[in-house]
Parts: sequence; structure tokens; C-alpha cells
Amino acid sequence: MKTIKVFSFILSFVFFATILHAQKIQNVQMANYKDVLAAKDRQPIVIVNPPNPDVVNSLTKKGKIEVLQAYQQIIGNYNDNMKALVKKFWTFNSKEVLFKTRVELNEMLKDKSQLDKYVLIYCYSWGPLYKSDFDWKVDKWDQIYGTQTNFAIGLPNERPFYLEHVHLIPTPTDLAEYISKANYDFTYILNHKDNCSFKEMISENRNILGKKTLLICKKAISPKVINDVSMYYPCPYKVVDSIEMEHAITTGDPTCAYAINGGGSCYIINCADGASIIYTDKGVGATYTNDFELRKDFFIEIANDCKGDKKK
Repeated sequence: MKTIKVFSFILSFVFFATILHAQKIQNVQMANYKDVLAAKDRQPIVIVNPPNPDVVNSLTKKGKIEVLQAYQQIIGNYNDNMKALVKKFWTFNSKEVLFKTRVELNEMLKDKSQLDKYVLIYCYSWGPLYKSDFDWKVDKWDQIYGTQTNFAIGLPNERPFYLEHVHLIPTPTDLAEYISKANYDFTYILNHKDNCSFKEMISENRNILGKKTLLICKKAISPKVINDVSMYYPCPYKVVDSIEMEHAITTGDPTCAYAINGGGSCYIINCADGASIIYTDKGVGATYTNDFELRKDFFIEIANDCKGDKKK
């Protein structure tokens, strides 16, 4: 079988705009209390995406069956992951999760009385923030390509109030991370209405760090920086492959936390509940791969913040 090439055709100026966008999203630390309060009592709808009929028709007419199958698998995997992981990790309210296509949703919302009944969970590609969906296309050479994608939570016909930068294909790790992190952040916001700050949340969660093994993905760190980790990081850690990292995050491993670089800021997040334990804008910088590297300065910053901790 031919290898199907999946790539993103993005010009250099768009690439830099993407990095700036990621930084902007990561720096919006807390959602608005009013929006979160509204979402608490609403039924969640996950927007699923059927394959683009224009793409399907074009590839079918050209006899590009292998490309068509690869395209359908990308969309199908995404939908399956969204369904499974929202069901597993969405705990912000106990209402039954619905799954609708954008067409089905728009039909429902023709009745304006429905607008205040739902909260939407979805991924979108570039376009109007609350109308565009996750989608891949086929170029003139009949190769699959995707554009920048973001994970979003919002109210119908409004801009999303919660955004996270995703890469071209939202992976199970991405979705589990963002759903669990949203749950934690939203609950924190509701419980700290009069004193709600991301900095204060990090301060409250700081004591979790020494009780967890920090997982660092091999793809997100250079061999040289791995040596720096042992010198500076004051708590237990383990360098793992992407499979082990995904397993810990998607199962909510209670013994581990993980480090990520979102392009504009670095986090350590608790696998069990999505709580942010450490946050810094040190050691950032995007690479040209699908992974943002963790840098030496990140671990130095943690060491300075964690003086007094002892590595177990």
C-alpha cells in the first residue's frame, strides 16, 4: 500500500502567527466566572464531524481510494476519541452528554429557547470561532492536509470561553488533558468566586509535586536537557515514550504528573484530575515538530521555586 502523506501546508508567516496564537491562548489562565456558572447547569453537547462530502466526492471521482480511506480514518478516530474521552473525563456536571454534528446542532438551535440549555465541547480549525469545526482537506496533489486546530468549550452562538491549542490532529492525550484540566479549572473558579486567580491555584497545588513521579516525554526534551533534569529537578521523574505518557494521562494515573510546553508557557499537570501544579513562562519556544520542547530554564525555575524539597 502506498504511504499516504499527511501534512500541513502553512506559509512561514502563518507559522509565526500560530505560535503567537498558542501563546495568547495559554496565557488566558482562567475562564470567566459568569460563563462557567452558566455551563454548570447546562447539558453538554460534543460536536462530532462527518467527513467533508466535497473531499469524499473529489477523491471518489479520481479513484483515490487509499487516500479516501486514510482521510475517513482520521475523522473517524477523532470522533471516536472525543466520544470516549468526554464520557470518561467530563465530570463538571452530571448531565448526560449528547453528540451532534454541526448540522444537527444548528437545526436544534433554530428554536431560540434552546440556546440557554447547552454547553458545547468541540475542536475547531481556523475560521469563525463558534461556527468552524475540526476538518482536514485534500490538496491539488490529492494529499491530505490539516490546519491549526484548537480545543474549545463555549455556549451556543458565542465565542468559546475556554480554549487550548492543539496540534493538527487532536490526540487522545490532548483531549484527556484538556477535558480534565477544564473540569478542574471550572470547579476551582466556582469555589473561589471572590478570590479566583491562576497564581493562587498554583500556590494551593504546589504541595502535590513531591508526591508524584513527573513524566517527561522523550519527544519533548533533548538528550542534553535530560541530563539537566537530574541536576535541577528536586522530585522523582521518569523519561517515557509517547505511549506510556498517553496511557498515564488517558487513565488518570494517580501516581504521576506530566510536563508540557504549550508554546508560550510550561505546565506540570496532575494526571489524576487535571490540576495545574506548576506554571512558568520560562524554558519555552516552539520547535518545527509536533512537539514543543521543554528547556533547561524550565527545570531551573522549578528548582528555584521548590527549594527545600528533597528528591525521593
